[in-house]
Amino acid sequence: MRSWRLPRAVMVLSVFALLSACTGGSAPTSIVMITIDTLRADRMGSYGYFRDTSPQLDRFGAENLFFTHAVTTMATTLPAHVSLFSSRFPLQTGVTANGKRLKRQRESGSGVRLFQQMLQDAGYSTAAFVSAMPVQRHTGIDIGFDHFDQPENRGRKGKLTTDAVLEWLADPPAKPFYLWVHYFDPHSPYDPPEPFRSVFSTDDELLDYLWDRGVREERSDEILDVNNLYDGEVRSVDHEVGRLLDRLKDLGLYDELAITVTADHGEGLGQHGRIGHGEIYNEQLFVPLMIKLPDSLGVAPRKIERLVSITDILPTLVDTLELPVPEEDRQRFSGMNALDRKERRRYALAQRSSFRRLKAAKERGTREKFALVGLDWKYTLAAVEDDRLHDMRTDRVELFNQVSLEPERAADLRDRLLAEIARYSGAETDFEVIEETAPEVLEELKALGYLGSGDE
Repeated sequence: MRSWRLPRAVMVLSVFALLSACTGGSAPTSIVMITIDTLRADRMGSYGYFRDTSPQLDRFGAENLFFTHAVTTMATTLPAHVSLFSSRFPLQTGVTANGKRLKRQRESGSGVRLFQQMLQDAGYSTAAFVSAMPVQRHTGIDIGFDHFDQPENRGRKGKLTTDAVLEWLADPPAKPFYLWVHYFDPHSPYDPPEPFRSVFSTDDELLDYLWDRGVREERSDEILDVNNLYDGEVRSVDHEVGRLLDRLKDLGLYDELAITVTADHGEGLGQHGRIGHGEIYNEQLFVPLMIKLPDSLGVAPRKIERLVSITDILPTLVDTLELPVPEEDRQRFSGMNALDRKERRRYALAQRSSFRRLKAAKERGTREKFALVGLDWKYTLAAVEDDRLHDMRTDRVELFNQVSLEPERAADLRDRLLAEIARYSGAETDFEVIEETAPEVLEELKALGYLGSGDE
């Protein structure tokens, strides 16, 4: 007996008709999410850096929505990505370090869902291409992806990730798709390929830049090399993002896509005595954020100077694109629509990574830390160290603690911060997480600097 099948064209039209009915008759929007690991906003030309590290991304930002003040929830890869994909803070998710696994999400499917799950249930084809171990399958972040591509070892350079994405795009799905592309290049160890490795070298401008940010006696050859190589990594990953965007244009997909480019966190690069990340200083918290909306929406390019958290990205996309996401999922968002004229964020909550060996924590006097980040003031609460208050208008690099000079303001912001902590930690966490203790995982974390160095 001959089997009966709908022609492919009819099947595609049926999927689009169903999704259009869910979105008021408009065609469903395919979405690309690009996250660049460890990319500091202030090391890009469009954010004021003196070096030409990011020509492709600068052009993309100038042509779309460019957010000047975007703050991550935690300067650690996995927690930040979970916040981005759930619109929840680490206090809510329970994911406060790398090396953890989303047990409940992966094994029972209960709790708050991730963005890719919402879109998959809405009929989207979902694909992810990740470049490093902190967001590989063992974390559980692969749930909701039809296709999940990762390197066989601990990481791969951006070119290989881009090549894999371009191969997938050679035969893109007929239905609307959600594509997550994760680049790892600016992360240590800093080893940009040529010609990007040789683009930047120490000069007076770099020395002045570091001096202004409190890196003075510490400006060793090692610190200078780190800064030059980091900038080379940024230029390299910028090239790879450019390759991806060019291919989307060549395929005729670009105009009607929604594309978000952001980062999970920044990098110390010598400031505050840190080369890596995992802390809550501004150089580690402020990330780039650029959003391209479909041309048919008629949204003009513009610079948006309001404060946003990475938890705001998901509700912004869901609302603006009128995505077929159930109200039950929307009600769980802790972020807000960053384009809403009526609602603005005054402060963004951030916290320090919890992954520290107990002995190292005791020796350095480090425990949980939280920060309330605003455009005017920032307050940092530390369990052991002194609390800190910084005027963001005159001291964005956090060199002058003003707690003693502004006691009333410090007390007010401390109360606000404690209220935020209570708000997001008052209920049971939305994800059940366990520490991943497999020897090979611990070995890779150590190789990436997450164990033994004190940096996350």
